[in-house]
Amino acid sequence: MDAESHSDYLHEATEQNDRAGASGSFVVEEGQLVVLVDARQRKTLARIHSGDSTHTHLGSLRHSDLIGIAYGKTVLSMKGRPYRVFPATVSDFVHGMPRSAQVIYPKDLAQMLFNLDLFPGAKVLESGVGSGALSISLLRSGAVVKAVELRDDFARVALKNVQSITPPELLGNYEIVRGDAYSDDLGSGFDRAALDLPEPWRALDGVRAAMVDTGIICCFTTNVSQLMDLHEALPRSGFTLVTTTETLEREWYINGRIVRPQHRMAGHTGFITTARVAPRRIGSEILAETEAVPSIESI
Repeated sequence: MDAESHSDYLHEATEQNDRAGASGSFVVEEGQLVVLVDARQRKTLARIHSGDSTHTHLGSLRHSDLIGIAYGKTVLSMKGRPYRVFPATVSDFVHGMPRSAQVIYPKDLAQMLFNLDLFPGAKVLESGVGSGALSISLLRSGAVVKAVELRDDFARVALKNVQSITPPELLGNYEIVRGDAYSDDLGSGFDRAALDLPEPWRALDGVRAAMVDTGIICCFTTNVSQLMDLHEALPRSGFTLVTTTETLEREWYINGRIVRPQHRMAGHTGFITTARVAPRRIGSEILAETEAVPSIESI
């Protein structure tokens, strides 16, 4: 995406969010992003615009009927079914936002943010932007993000999603560029790196060159073959202390004294691999140790 298009998108986003009113507003206002919750706690995401309606399986809700009511209040659909109105959270938005590619879900985003050990003003290199869920999470954690995306259609969807939920004062901390993380010069001085790529090991040399010596990298992969290739490549590219986890999330049913886990749960969605930049003076030692470990085939 060129600089002019990027600037136009950010200007449009700032105007839209300014029209939405202060984030601390206690009533529904024009332009705000809300979530409508029915009696069974099923959620519907809506951007409020006077004259529009949101259609659900329990009937339509006119936005003009929502504007001015207090959050948490109950409104009735055209079929007389009750909905409560709340400000949309990032989690609500990620689950319901437009997608150009599969998103990283909130349970994994939370773990990645924690593993990256972010701090206000941290310079983060992101690649594999997809639909923008990770970008949104990084920005709202106070990071300054440079996002590299090969596909222009993905970049456009991601940027629009970032605009929809990110406070205007944080939009200046986001830059999305069209590029190939496998081969391009990615810059320098990055404190952290976050990758969601089909073959992240191909980007590691360039990412390492762009990071400071105290950097942390976090990669999201979905299958075991990716995971094995990534683990082999990280030490060779100058990273150490490699760990991989997956996050499983299960809700519990509680009704009085009846307490049990829900039958359905959010199971495996991906692997989260985290590593630290190895100081250059010991990088060769780490590589030598890695190569000394026998492979499965040699056992």
